[in-house]
Amino acid sequence: MRNIDQKLKILFAIVATGLLLIVGVLIYQSSSSSVRMQYGDVDSWTRHTSSVNNLAFRVPEEFEVIVPADFENVPFSIVKAGERGESVLMQVGTFRLETPAPLTSTEAAIADYERRFPGTRETLDRIERDINGRRVITLVQEEANGRIVVDTFAYDPAVMVAPSNLQIANAEVREISLQLPATTSAKDRRLYTNVYLDMIESLEFLHEPSPDAPQGVPSGWSYVEDAEAGISFWLPPDWELTGSVPASFPGTDPATQVLTFATKDVETNNNAAQQIIRALPAGQSILLAGFMTEAFVQPFRDAAIAGTLADETLTMPGIGGAVSLEARHLRENTAENIPDATEPKTLLVFVGGADTPQPGRGYVFETTLPDGKANELRLTQLRSMTQSLRLIESAQ
Repeated sequence: MRNIDQKLKILFAIVATGLLLIVGVLIYQSSSSSVRMQYGDVDSWTRHTSSVNNLAFRVPEEFEVIVPADFENVPFSIVKAGERGESVLMQVGTFRLETPAPLTSTEAAIADYERRFPGTRETLDRIERDINGRRVITLVQEEANGRIVVDTFAYDPAVMVAPSNLQIANAEVREISLQLPATTSAKDRRLYTNVYLDMIESLEFLHEPSPDAPQGVPSGWSYVEDAEAGISFWLPPDWELTGSVPASFPGTDPATQVLTFATKDVETNNNAAQQIIRALPAGQSILLAGFMTEAFVQPFRDAAIAGTLADETLTMPGIGGAVSLEARHLRENTAENIPDATEPKTLLVFVGGADTPQPGRGYVFETTLPDGKANELRLTQLRSMTQSLRLIESAQ
């Protein structure tokens, strides 16, 4: 009996030790692939922003965020600290089309993306979320060589201009990807895929479309309406109305309504952007191809520096026919007293009230722009302002 008891004790000890080893292995595997145990809670991760992509996201301290020199066209890279090459790689950027056709939804981006890899990737999982009202879709895919690619797409309807750092982001599809080489262990695949998915859950969109504004107008813009001029539009936060008075203009009725705008640094920056809006008298009925072209469009064309003129005739929905021009003109009253100094200008001339070529009320938007990097920003703002133009009741 004693021998039997001794054998049972030995067997029990072996079984218990085996169970402990199994539990220990399970605990180790669980902890080694647990995001919380390895990197802490997501809220404690470092928050990074990419204004040009309209995104903020959180990343563990153990990962390094690499900002590219060409941040407007190249995605941000995220790697394990100290590692490069074929290791865990995450990228945050904007989905670039192979065709010029614009994307209008997350599904459209995925369809274009999948056309690039016909039959080369197997989709293992598809995860859908709603983040800030945006449909966010994640595809988990495996290539034939065992490489794992996880891609997340989100159509972002906000159009942003950030005057503080002059970064620009349009309504586009944002893309966040994870790439795991075939040599990655099963444990690391689970761990880094979960890190990536938690990063997606942490996504914030920095700017939102204004709920009351037309599509394409970002949050933070203010609504401007002038009953005498008969128009309304949305103004960027770094612009301000500096005047709204009836005033004369050569060749026009003295009842022309003039609105003047400038960027808020106009007092300290001689190179600040300025805009003059002229609304011709409402009682007139004129043609775009007649008086408006002779009085405003042709003089602008004639004054353009050779080779700088961009000229487009278009129809503005709900407003009427229009001519849009961009060019460089000789700078007037230049402080440097340089006779050939030039400056970029834009001109938008339209007849409102009826679709072209019917007569209506004439409007002229003339802008003098700064040079340098700010010029691209202001042009983007002007395009969004133009898209927001509406005729109010008194303009009919």
